[in-house]
Amino acid sequence: MSKRICASCGDPYFWIIDRDHIADPKARMGTNDNAASICGGDLGLTVTPEKYGFALGISPSKFVIKDDDGISYYSGTLWAGCGFEPLDDFGQPNAGATEIWIDGKLL
Repeated sequence: MSKRICASCGDPYFWIIDRDHIADPKARMGTNDNAASICGGDLGLTVTPEKYGFALGISPSKFVIKDDDGISYYSGTLWAGCGFEPLDDFGQPNAGATEIWIDGKLL
């Protein structure tokens, strides 16, 4: 995977979907029918995101991707970046989602 850079801040980033709120209960994880475990970005390092964040003093942020009616589609964890990356990379193109909440706040 090539290194992904945030278009807004220029930082590398990494995100992972921890829960697909609209998943088909019979679908395999990591698919568009159950997006849990899908990830995006690349920190450009050979360590896990947790170790990367710890080494640089970056705490992970929790995100929730929603539609304009407030229905939660996906939730997960983001390291670095500005916050819109999960929505831009996955939520909007795959589900038509329109909002991202980071640590309980609408961006």
